[in-house]
Amino acid sequence: WFSLIALMGFVITAPVMYGQDDTGLPIVKGFDKTTWGQSLADIQAIWPDGEVQVHREIFTSYEVAGDGDGPVKKKILSFFDDQLHRVIVVFELPDRPENGVDEDGLALVKELIKGKYHPTEQAARELRRLNRIMIEVRAQPDGSIEVSYENVKIIADARQAMKERKEQEAAERRATRAPRNTKLKELGLGEML
Repeated sequence: WFSLIALMGFVITAPVMYGQDDTGLPIVKGFDKTTWGQSLADIQAIWPDGEVQVHREIFTSYEVAGDGDGPVKKKILSFFDDQLHRVIVVFELPDRPENGVDEDGLALVKELIKGKYHPTEQAARELRRLNRIMIEVRAQPDGSIEVSYENVKIIADARQAMKERKEQEAAERRATRAPRNTKLKELGLGEML
């Protein structure tokens, strides 16, 4: 029972512990000790000794073990263009099935998430649409429960910044080729095409 009480306390208080936002939900700013958009180096300073995996250069994940107290097995932090955009917390609840889905645990965690983040339809809509925060709860076949907190705006902003950087780099390349392009245009290529 103690671990179940610890889980309820973690789900309810972990995102609340650090900072407030106009919405009253600290998850809008970040998860636990993190802030959305932080770099991998910043997160490694908070939770050292994790494992880094790089996927296709711009996607990185960082996995850290649970705190040792309570049901958190691990946290998986995801980065896009070196900006934190998702945190997945994996819970292993006491008395869970060794094989198969923990239906009771799933129902409890969903209820806790709804009470904290989606107490009304308006609150749910505001979190999703205005703040672009998505929270999902999934049960895994090994009996664990995953809670995913994602700031979708970080990905959109990072994609826009990457696009602007590429456009800037292309403009700089064209500028270095300007004398050659002028010379080629003077050849009268347009009439030859």
